Amino acid sequence: TILSEPKANCVACLTEVRRKDGTLTKEGHIAFVEEVLSDGSVKISEVNWPNDGIYSERTISKADWQNKYKARFVEFV
Repeated sequence: TILSEPKANCVACLTEVRRKDGTLTKEGHIAFVEEVLSDGSVKISEVNWPNDGIYSERTISKADWQNKYKARFVEFV
């Protein structure tokens, strides 16, 4: 199911992602949503961001996932 709002344990599809040189990627980026916080920000886990082959975790604000990354979410049911 495609969601416009995040849920824990779904996949975040970040459709507008900029490389370090400022150019937009054509392929976008995906991450796993670990938790949705009360302010709408999401804690995610991911690989290949910011460095190739490296696992990382970060929190993305609601404003950023909505406006900067144009995120959509996929829930597997």
